Amino acid sequence: MNNPPSLFEWHRHSRGCLALFLFSASAWADTQPDILNPGPQLPTYPTNTGTLPQGRAYLEFAPFNYEGATGDDAGQYYTQFLAHIGATDSLELRVFGSGWTWSEGREDRTSFAPLSFSAVYGFWGEQEDYPWLPAFAVEAFVNTTWLGNSETRNGTHPGIQFAFSKDIPFDTNLNISLGPVRSRQDVGVNGNTDYREHWDFLFQWALQKDLIDNKLSIFAHGYYNGTAAVSVPVEGSGMTPDLFGIGKTVIGGGLIWTVTDRFSLFGQVSGGTNEDSPSMVTWSGFAVAF
Repeated sequence: MNNPPSLFEWHRHSRGCLALFLFSASAWADTQPDILNPGPQLPTYPTNTGTLPQGRAYLEFAPFNYEGATGDDAGQYYTQFLAHIGATDSLELRVFGSGWTWSEGREDRTSFAPLSFSAVYGFWGEQEDYPWLPAFAVEAFVNTTWLGNSETRNGTHPGIQFAFSKDIPFDTNLNISLGPVRSRQDVGVNGNTDYREHWDFLFQWALQKDLIDNKLSIFAHGYYNGTAAVSVPVEGSGMTPDLFGIGKTVIGGGLIWTVTDRFSLFGQVSGGTNEDSPSMVTWSGFAVAF
C-alpha cells in the first residue's frame, strides 16, 4: 500500500504553486478584490453561476469537516480546500480536494485525497429585459488520482454541472445545479473486490438570504447523490471512495459572515434523510479574495 505524502512533501510542492497562483491573479487584474463578487463556493452545495473577474482569485479552506457514518461506512474527517481564478470575466478555473482525511472505524486511517479540477463558464447573468430568465453557467470537472494514495484513488472520472440562479422576493436567491458524473463503485461481496463503472446523476440546491447590508447571509441547502465541489475521498471500508452513492439525500443550513471586503467566514450543518445518506455532514472555514 502506498503511503500518503508527508506534510513536508505536500507543503514543499504546493508552496510554489500557491505563490504562482497568487502572483498571476494580482498581476493582470483590473478590479479590486471582492469577496462578494461572486462570493465563495464552499459554503453551499450547488455550483455558483457567478464567475470571478479576470485576474481575481479566491482561496477557500474548510479545515473542520466531518461526514458521519453511512450504512457500513465509517465516519470521516477531512480538510477541504478550493482555489479558483478568473481566466476571463466569464471563465473561471478551479482546483479542489479534501486534503488530509482521517477515517474512523475498526482501522483508523490517515490519507490524502486526490485533486480535482474544473472550469466554470458563465453564459449570462440575470437580465433586466427578461426578468423570468435565471443566470446560467456550466461547470466541467474531472476527479483525478493526483496526490492521492492507494486508499483514496478511485480513477479519473469526468462530470458536468448545469447551474442556474435567480433572485426571488425577500432578498433571497435560489441556486440549483445538476448533471451527470462518471464514477466507480465497489460492488464486491464477501470481502471480494469488484468495481463497476457507471454514470450518476447529481442535484444540488440552495436558498440564500442576505441580512444586515450583505454582511451576514443565512442559507438552506441540500443535495441528491453528491456534489462536484465537495470531494469526500474515503469509504469506511478503505477500498474506494463513494461520494456519488446511489440515493444519498442530505438537507441542512448555515451562514456566511462577510468580515471585510476580502475575507469571510462560513459554516454549515446538514443531515441525511435516509439510510443511504450520511448521518451528518458539517464543515466550517474561511474564504479570502485576492
